[in-house]
Amino acid sequence: MPIVHLYTANADQAVAESAARDLANAVAGALGLGAGDVIVAIVPVTGVVDGAGPTGDAWPAAIIHGRRRDPVAMAAASAAAASALAASYGLDALRVWAQWCCS
Repeated sequence: MPIVHLYTANADQAVAESAARDLANAVAGALGLGAGDVIVAIVPVTGVVDGAGPTGDAWPAAIIHGRRRDPVAMAAASAAAASALAASYGLDALRVWAQWCCS
């Protein structure tokens, strides 16, 4: 059962929870798992800063923690997570981060 940490600077809890559900379903779908087989923990971020100062952008990130699987499946889950985050937050796919970390 993969566990995903969703880091988001979005202060709206309803938006974060909706994004978390979309993220869980996207990862589960990519891995051929059922509803409830992927857990997402929302990790609130107090701000996003670059070298010039606060950006005001969400820059959501999903870190997928799971056992080693077929590399194609892990890549598909990461890509699905990135697409789900981009759609949930209305961002370009290059403004989100998704990564599989083997446990």
